[in-house]
Amino acid sequence: MGIIFIIAALFLSTRVDFINGNMTHTALLPEYHYLMIAFIAALAFYYIYKLHNHDHILQGLVYACALCLFVGILIPYTDNLLYEHAHIFFTSLGSLFAIGIVIRMIDRQSMVNYHKAMIERGYLMFVIAMLSAIFFFCGQFNGLFEVTGLSAFVLFVEYDMKKPRD
Repeated sequence: MGIIFIIAALFLSTRVDFINGNMTHTALLPEYHYLMIAFIAALAFYYIYKLHNHDHILQGLVYACALCLFVGILIPYTDNLLYEHAHIFFTSLGSLFAIGIVIRMIDRQSMVNYHKAMIERGYLMFVIAMLSAIFFFCGQFNGLFEVTGLSAFVLFVEYDMKKPRD
């Protein structure tokens, strides 16, 4: 299922300029607005369902991430300063909660298998370095940045769900 989210994110990100635009620009297009809302809702509900039987801290992070991203996509990024700041705040906060989800999963893995947790930590550091390089060279949070970050999150969670817990 994760690969479907990655393909959908690529499709939605490429509806506008991939380097100079982002998913927010796609969501502002009338023909893709409801599709973008449905995509974020499907992504949120899928991972709420996938991670519902884990510890309460991880569940809280998942609910907070889903809520922030959904509220962020509902608030349009317009010339209105309040809407602009609210959109940026909620989507950025949702992204931080997504990073918290990954960190919590690594923390839980370290209690069971420290070696695997360090491999996952290395993967997380690689993704952060790659996202930093994209931001540095492009100078903005563009579609490439968003798709890379979403793909890393989806692949990490899908990989973590398939691993047997020792």
